[in-house]
This record gives sequence, structure tokens and C-alpha cells, in this order.
Amino acid sequence: MKKSKFLLLGSVASMAAIPFVAAKCGGTKEENKKPAEMPGGTEQPGKPGDTDQPAQPNPGTTPSTPAKPGKTPERMAQDTDVSGADISGSIKTPDTTATKTKLSDALKTIANNNLGKVQVSKEDKDKKEKVEEAIKTALVAKVTTLKGKDLKLKADLSKNNVVVSSNDFEGEVTLKFEVETSSGAKAKLSDALKTIANNNLGKVQVSKEDKDKKEKVEEAIKTALVAKVTTLKGKDLKLKADLSKNNVVVSSNDFEGEVTLKFEVETSSGAKAKLSDALKTIANNNLGKVQVSKEDKDKKEKVEEAIKTALVAKVTTLKGKDLKLKADLSKNNVVVSSNDFEGEVTLKFEV
Repeated sequence: MKKSKFLLLGSVASMAAIPFVAAKCGGTKEENKKPAEMPGGTEQPGKPGDTDQPAQPNPGTTPSTPAKPGKTPERMAQDTDVSGADISGSIKTPDTTATKTKLSDALKTIANNNLGKVQVSKEDKDKKEKVEEAIKTALVAKVTTLKGKDLKLKADLSKNNVVVSSNDFEGEVTLKFEVETSSGAKAKLSDALKTIANNNLGKVQVSKEDKDKKEKVEEAIKTALVAKVTTLKGKDLKLKADLSKNNVVVSSNDFEGEVTLKFEVETSSGAKAKLSDALKTIANNNLGKVQVSKEDKDKKEKVEEAIKTALVAKVTTLKGKDLKLKADLSKNNVVVSSNDFEGEVTLKFEV
């Protein structure tokens, strides 16, 4: 019987000790906090001023939520303590990177991803770099929006395909192509000059002062040559004149071969023809109507261009001459002069 009483008293004593143990654990957690983080101010538990009474709100502030029955404000603070919560990790931000257009969309106008034929010379058909250059040229010609873009090409000549990519677009596209070689053969100069009978250019005009100056005679030969064979205009002609034999060797980077022509120097007094004589076919010095757009009708430069076009069309001998025009749009007249002629002429016109 005594033994049973001791057991019963021991159980009751153990149950009574549980709140003290819990209080001790809570106190340990409170002690580990910094003074500023502890509820109720800077005073430590167990020191003067520490009570179990709820904290009173400061005057003028909104009262805090009432404590739940059976919980002190200190216990509620423990239950909601987030000071030890782990909030580390990357913070996601919206992706503001601009989305690139897909290269496949840019090239969708190329049917079946087949670029077709690309032109290269026979000498370059097996040179990867040259073929890639030709592919790029053909590609930009077909898809003009690619002009100026950073295109990267990786051609496989054995398979006749090319992988296209670009920093300006997303993705890559494989295209098929076919190499077409051109002979690259230049036209023969002799064929271009076959209209010159017996390879005799005839008379070329130079001044008396210049008749023995090789450079001046060659300039006169070139002028006469282009006048007779207009397809030579703008071509890279090279002349080697022999004034003692009155012949000239003509060659050009634009043609194959060379041709020797005969010529005769004809000297002139050096006096320039009068511009008024050159323009005498224009009745009453009235050029008539010149064509310009509505937007350009008040632009002096555009009107002068139209005047020059109309003038050369009416007086073909002025073609290639150094014409200078000064138009007065308010009076509808233009002063014409030229380094190739003497004097100046005022013409009327209508826009």
C-alpha cells in the first residue's frame, strides 16, 4: 500500500514539473535573441520588470490583437517568430530580353528551302569561300530583308547544301543550292571594233599646239573612238599612240585582245564653236515643256536636270558636253554655258 502511494505521488510530481521544463525551454530561446528582438522591450526574462502580464500598447497607437486564451504575448511572439526563416535563393525577375525573329520565318519565301542556281566562275566552283559568297549574293537578292544582316554560311559542296545562321535571327536553316559555272570569257575587242572599216579611225581633231603631244592626241583618239563605237562608252580603254606612224594600239580590261587602228591628225585653230550656233535648231530659243514631278516643280536642281535632258534630246551634239545651267524659276528661263563652247545662251522653258 505504501509502495502504491509513493508511485502515485511520483506521477503527480512528474506532471507538475512539465510546465517548468517547457518554461525553461522557452526562456532559453528568448535568451538567445538579441535584446532588440525580444518582446516587451530590452529587459531580459527573470530580471526586474519582467512579468507575465500582456504588454500594454503605447499611447496613441493601435492596440495589438488580443492574446488567445492560455497564451501570453511572449508565447504568441514565439509562435510567429520568422527571424530564423530561410528566405535565401534567387529572386525571379521578368525576362525583358527581346525575342528574335525566327530565321525560318525570314526565309519562308524560298520554296522548299531550295535557293536554286548560284553563279561562280569555273575557276572558283570548288572554292568554298567563293561559293559561299555567291550563295550570300543570291540569298540577299531573293530575300531583301537580309541585306546588311550578319549572315553566317557553312556550305557543304559535296552535298550542295548550306547551313545559314545569323546573330540577328533565331535558329538556323539548311538550304539546297546548285552551282552554275560561267565561262567568264570576255568579248573580243576586234568584234567590238568591227564597225570601223579597215581599222581606220579617220581624222581626229587636235589644236595646233597639241598635235605633237602624245597625251592630247590619245585623248582625241579616244573621243573619236567612243563617238563611232558607242558601246565603248564608260569602258576602261588603254591607248598607245605612235605619232610617227599615225597608228594606235587599243586594249581594254573589259575585252579580250587588242587592236591596232590607223588615224590622221587634223589640226584646228583652237577656236571654240559658238554655243549660239550649236543651239540654232531651237526655234526662238524656246526649249518648250520640260517634265518634272509635282513634288519637284519648285526645286531648282530638279528643274535644271529636266532642262538638260530636254536640251540634249533636241541637240544631240551636246551629249557628253560639259553643260552649265542657271535656271530662274520665277521667269521660266535658263542661262546655258559650256567649257566646250564659246559664249552663253538664254532659253525659255515651261515646267
